[in-house]
Parts: sequence; structure tokens; C-alpha cells
Amino acid sequence: MISSVRTTAALLRFEDPRQTTNLVSAEIFDPSTGAVAAVNPARDGHLGHAVVTLRDGRLLVAGGFGTDGFPAAAEIYDLDSGEWTTVTNMLRGTRSHTLTLLPNGNVLLMGGMGGSDSPARPEIFDPSVLTWVPPETMSSGKSIHTATRLRDARILVSGGTGRKGYLADADLYDPSTGTRGSAG
Repeated sequence: MISSVRTTAALLRFEDPRQTTNLVSAEIFDPSTGAVAAVNPARDGHLGHAVVTLRDGRLLVAGGFGTDGFPAAAEIYDLDSGEWTTVTNMLRGTRSHTLTLLPNGNVLLMGGMGGSDSPARPEIFDPSVLTWVPPETMSSGKSIHTATRLRDARILVSGGTGRKGYLADADLYDPSTGTRGSAG
């Protein structure tokens, strides 16, 4: 369907112009044409979600707002078939989080806020078994932050907001050891 997305960034947007039902209609950006096109509706509603391209080119969509609050729903969109696959729910519903592809093909979910507006704990998604597991936690909960994979494969998670307002700290997550530490 949209094969060029496999080598470039993709935008997946969910929209409900009435804002009265789950946000299940979806659109995708094709960078080869510069066009945005409607795709099959998602199974769950997402707004404030995160998207990451998996190694095989499929898109993992996780979290966000829905009509039921902060669903822990996650699903995978297959660009070739145009179909959605529901995967195991995240350990906790969250919004304003990040998803980062790890060198081993797993995905790191960092930060975000849950239904109680308490910082969400990190999770790892394993696409080979379609499940989420908890890694070690960050030094402080974050939402609306950045997560950048460094050349040495560690993930730098910086800035954002937390319980006490804006944060000026940063964490380093090492996927090879499953540990985290302060970046300074």
C-alpha cells in the first residue's frame, strides 16, 4: 500500500470531527507523494497516542485518550494489507508518552500520564510475542518529553513535565542491560 513509509517517518492521525465517539478513523502520510490518505478505521480510539515503525515496517500505535478515559489499548497497522491487529494491552493506559524502537526490535514506552495523572511507568513491547513487560523505572515520571536513541543504543529521555511542573532532568536507559540512570 504505502511502502515508502518503511524508510521514512510516518504520521498516523486519528480524528473524530464530532468528538463524541471513539477516535477510530485514521489517516497516514505518504512521504513519497506528500499526500495524506484515509486508511481502515482502528479498532480502538486514540488521541494523544504514540506511533513507532517496527523493523518489519508495520506501525505500533499505543495509548492516548478515548471515550473510556485512558485505554491501555495498543494495535499494529500493517501498511501492506491495510489491516489492524490488536495486541496485548499495555500494562497501564497512558497519554503524552514516547515509543522508541530498540536495536533488538523491541519498543520502549517511556513516560506519559495515566488516568490518575500520575506518571506512567516505562514498558517494553516485544513484537515477536505481541506483549508488554515492565523494565526498571525512570528516576522521575515524565510526560510531554523527548526520547532519543543515541548512537550507542542508549535512550536519552529529557525534559517534559511531572507532578511538580516542568522538568530539567534527563535519564539514560540502556536496553542492553535494562537499567537506567540519571544523565546528569
